[in-house]
Amino acid sequence: MYHELFAYLASQKRDPFRQHLYWECDDVENGRCDWLEIAALDTLAGAQSWQTPVNVPVKGWRNAFTPAVVTDSISNAFDFPRRSGAVRATYAANRFELTTSRVGKVRLYLSPEMVDFGRELTVVINGQNVFRGRATMDKAFTLANYRREADRQAVWVNYLELAIPARR
Repeated sequence: MYHELFAYLASQKRDPFRQHLYWECDDVENGRCDWLEIAALDTLAGAQSWQTPVNVPVKGWRNAFTPAVVTDSISNAFDFPRRSGAVRATYAANRFELTTSRVGKVRLYLSPEMVDFGRELTVVINGQNVFRGRATMDKAFTLANYRREADRQAVWVNYLELAIPARR
């Protein structure tokens, strides 16, 4: 069973510049996926209808102390005691569009692989235009980020940090 899992993982190729992302977290320590980061949650807000709980029912749990003993019960695979926030995001032609649920702030990491720094960027969050302007490459940020992440597939040259506007 484990060899199948590792074979599957080895066959997957990472694309850090995917044009469509969905990310959900209940802790901003785990808030980043490639170019999108949930920097602050707003778990007092209600969830949007598209944010649905995800879990997997599991039956046949094994006892941790005696693995030969199988419990004949069904329960969820994961315990999510906290509320989570989620973002659906896309980008194309220097335009980012995000839809959020229970999120207070996001960061969009920028790379020349994704955007044309010679043109204006537009960011729309929950149907509201929150940013229109040029972004620049920041050498100090690029070096610091590379030292921290050591990611050779994706070089991030700057980011935008944006508060989520109140819904109309």
